[in-house]
Amino acid sequence: MARIRKARAAARTLISKSPKGPPTDLAAIAKILKAQIELRDDLGPNVAGVLIPLPERSGWVIAVNGDDPESRRRFTIAHEIGHIILHGYTAPHADGSFQLRMRNEESATGTVDEEIEANQFAAELLLPADLLLKDVSSVVLEHESKASSSTGFDDTLAKLAAKYGVSRQALALRLSALGVL
Repeated sequence: MARIRKARAAARTLISKSPKGPPTDLAAIAKILKAQIELRDDLGPNVAGVLIPLPERSGWVIAVNGDDPESRRRFTIAHEIGHIILHGYTAPHADGSFQLRMRNEESATGTVDEEIEANQFAAELLLPADLLLKDVSSVVLEHESKASSSTGFDDTLAKLAAKYGVSRQALALRLSALGVL
């Protein structure tokens, strides 16, 4: 649990140093970290992203599966940024070894500690708890005042997901983790 708190705190610190959102400006954050984002069509259906060191520039390439939906690519980018920040990947290894970090089926199971931390980092980076809870409060109040249908509420949540640049599934998971749903 302490590592998860650390991951969320690291994301909040990074948000404070980047342009204000939502949505979180991942390109600006990547630039701060000397990382370039590349959409790739050669990663295959089971690989969402790859983190590749650029020793000559002391930076990184975050290669993202171009076949994934935009909201999925944003989560992948945020996840890989989490690896850079949390796991000592602030610069490529000086010994010249090649370290490859991939988002794949194994990492998606949520059983590898580094992957859990990177996921928590990404969730906080894309859906900062303080901003999200404030937006959800206003959405709930608006929904209650209009006494609208559950379909209307779903539409409102879809608009909220779009505001943050995430999928409705990611928004629902985050709201559940925050105890809202």
